[in-house]
Amino acid sequence: MRARIAVGSTPEEMQHAVKALEAVFLILDKISRISISESVKNRCEKNRKKIEAVKKTEKAEIAEAEIAEKKRLEKAKLNAKLRSLPPEEAKKLEEKMRKAEETKQKKKMMKMVKH
Repeated sequence: MRARIAVGSTPEEMQHAVKALEAVFLILDKISRISISESVKNRCEKNRKKIEAVKKTEKAEIAEAEIAEKKRLEKAKLNAKLRSLPPEEAKKLEEKMRKAEETKQKKKMMKMVKH
């Protein structure tokens, strides 16, 4: 690892730089001597796993909420379209949608029966 440190030109600035460098080297020496026990490592790993699980559930909840919002918007759009159509055309469109939903349900049921 390399580092370039600009020290000043006055004796006072050089003295401050020396103190700072001594502190840095002291900290580096202490860090190299630190060893973490197995129990601490295990606790840290356990906490990391908990955090990952929480993030995963939050992500799933967000995705679920986005899907629900998308469905709600589609339904609102469809209802607005149905209100704007003449009654006969609206009835035809509703019937078409109902049939499509029935075929979806039948496919789901067939998948469930196969497994």
